[in-house]
Amino acid sequence: TGVNNGTIELCYAKSDVTGTDITGGIVGHNEDGFIDQCTTSGSVNGVTGTGGLCGFISGGLITDSYSTSAVTGYEGTGGLIGQSVYPAVITNCYSNGPVSGTYDTGGLIGDDFYSDISDCYWDVQTSGQSSSAGGEGKLTSEMTDQATFSGWDFSTPLWNIDPYFNGGYPYFSWESVIYYPQNLMMQIAGSDIDLTWDAVSGATGYRIYGSNDPFGSFMPVADTAENIWSGSVPDDRYFFYVVAYNNEKKRTFNSNTNSLY
Repeated sequence: TGVNNGTIELCYAKSDVTGTDITGGIVGHNEDGFIDQCTTSGSVNGVTGTGGLCGFISGGLITDSYSTSAVTGYEGTGGLIGQSVYPAVITNCYSNGPVSGTYDTGGLIGDDFYSDISDCYWDVQTSGQSSSAGGEGKLTSEMTDQATFSGWDFSTPLWNIDPYFNGGYPYFSWESVIYYPQNLMMQIAGSDIDLTWDAVSGATGYRIYGSNDPFGSFMPVADTAENIWSGSVPDDRYFFYVVAYNNEKKRTFNSNTNSLY
């Protein structure tokens, strides 16, 4: 598929895509089109012009988008875009999936002809690529540090970042779905504490926050894969809430019940 003078925005694709020429996770060919706030995961396999998000962009704009897809191609292979041509504009984007190709292979962009690329990054460790036709290569520790993305919008917010969601990489605020686990219960025996709550469908784990003041700051206490946690009372914290999360879907599910002692 392709986009010609059109708009694709607020899209999420999780699929395995296989093609020959001009293959991408969201779109094959972007010609003078606008792609905004889109993300892909899964795998993209092609021959010429293969990218995690877009296979080939000629003119047009891709902004505030990212790909975690595994990308495999032959010529012009990139974690985000396979090939880009002036006057294409690519800004505020990143990729972190593994990238494999034979000719013109890059962590973010495989092959570029004078496009305008700014504030874009790729993970040199997870991609297995130390170079790219555009963007800046960063270590995983830098890719999971908000300071790396200094020009990005984390205040409105368009982007969010949290060490427990999306592997610690930036994700979109619209990817969060709020859900309220019920029946958070607590039992204390001496210095030991047991917390239980109703399981959340789709959650891959739970993060527990605690405070010694119900109106004060809550700090992370522990993480667990089950809807139960046992341990010692941490720093006299007897007020708790639980956040359920899904690392694969990058969604968070927040509890609405504090357990008070």
